[in-house]
Amino acid sequence: MKKNIFIFGFGYTAKTFSSILLDNNYNVVGTSRDARLRAKLTAPNILLLDFNNGIRDYLNAAQYILICTPPNEYGEEPVLEKFQDIIIQNKKNIQWIGYLSSTGVYGDHQGQWVTELSECIKPTLRATSRLRAENKWLTFFRDEQLPVHVFRLAGIYGPERNSFKKILSGQSTSIFKEKQMFSRIHVHDIGNILLESIKRPTPGEIFNVSDDLPAPIHEVEAYAASLLNYPNPILIPFDEAHMSPMAKEFFKSNKKVSNHKLKTTLNLTLKFPSYREGLKDGCSLNTIKKDRKF
Repeated sequence: MKKNIFIFGFGYTAKTFSSILLDNNYNVVGTSRDARLRAKLTAPNILLLDFNNGIRDYLNAAQYILICTPPNEYGEEPVLEKFQDIIIQNKKNIQWIGYLSSTGVYGDHQGQWVTELSECIKPTLRATSRLRAENKWLTFFRDEQLPVHVFRLAGIYGPERNSFKKILSGQSTSIFKEKQMFSRIHVHDIGNILLESIKRPTPGEIFNVSDDLPAPIHEVEAYAASLLNYPNPILIPFDEAHMSPMAKEFFKSNKKVSNHKLKTTLNLTLKFPSYREGLKDGCSLNTIKKDRKF
């Protein structure tokens, strides 16, 4: 029997997750504001819709819902704003709801480890909006007894989105900021994690989604260069670097994200426990075309 999942926001993570879902006998319906993508996608058992049209019947048929769309700057969550009545009407059939958030909500912990119980210290405006949206979904869980799960994703990388792209484009520098740590997660591990959560729901829980090895960006880029037999990028001190406001904001948050709760609760092993395994896999495929169903 086919299982039906509805995905709001068919971007990078959702595309990879959908490949995994199709291999596990799911029908996938999603939304995309990209008309060209909606027209181009012709894979069996997958359908893309505009966010504003034709959703109600498909959402009513879904047993599983994944929300990948971000909130606006005020923390307003577009799916709840527009479709919560349909979700409530279908609550008897819904077995799992996942909301994708960000580890950015923790703010700056000066390089220390954070868990799901850690304080959110002065997150950026964008991360504050994420935190408000999380709280709205968790309130929805409590008020309506719907199986909501919140996943705080670290920096996402994988095919077509990784350090190889920068190096192969001719950029030969890396930003260095002393004691700066970042956590990341391979997009295929995200998909496997979401599927495991669907198989064993734990409603109301928040999970950090990160790999086992936080590391500074310049180390990751140096490793990628070594796999390509390129020279190590030249290090540019953070204070001397010319960066966009968004990039500078990225460096304001310094923390290591623990995945202990995720791995113990779902009893899973990451395919790519660090950037080393993930980049080796990508390099062996010539940066980066993975098996795709669409």
